[in-house]
Amino acid sequence: MTSIRRWLLGSLFAGLALTAFFAAYGIFYTAQLEAAELFDYEMRTVALSVPATVGSTSELTRRTPDFEGLADDRLFIEVWDDAGKSVYRSLDGIDVPRFPPGLRTIEYDEYHWRVFGVQERDRFVQVAQPMSVREGMARHLALRTLWPLALFLPAIVLIVLFVVSRGLRGVNRMTFAGVASI
Repeated sequence: MTSIRRWLLGSLFAGLALTAFFAAYGIFYTAQLEAAELFDYEMRTVALSVPATVGSTSELTRRTPDFEGLADDRLFIEVWDDAGKSVYRSLDGIDVPRFPPGLRTIEYDEYHWRVFGVQERDRFVQVAQPMSVREGMARHLALRTLWPLALFLPAIVLIVLFVVSRGLRGVNRMTFAGVASI
């Protein structure tokens, strides 16, 4: 009886652990891909939303970047005029060169960046974000999607224990009945 119970529980828990591992990996990987798409969309939206007057005033504040945590300076924005002169930079201390319009991943100054640029009528707007920031935020979001699985596993373990003990109750009775008749 004990060997049947061990074999059933061992097999069920091994299968459950393997299935949970692959499910967690799939959920985590998919969430990271979705987050990357969301961050690309954010970059496009920011680039297309930069006001037309952004380069005509010097009252805009510039700070040094703080790429830790969730802050409004996770993105670096630079605007060039028709002549190719930089008229606005959102952060001091960063100098990402101008790239052709579109979305790309580049390596610059020992860092990997995701860059989106768009040519408008009289200016070029480029938004850049360090890949380390994107990956950190994507990892954080992906891990948060795994919490339902973490709640699900203990519940499944309890259900398996209950079902196996209930299913083996008849075998257990037969074993005790056989021992009593001897």
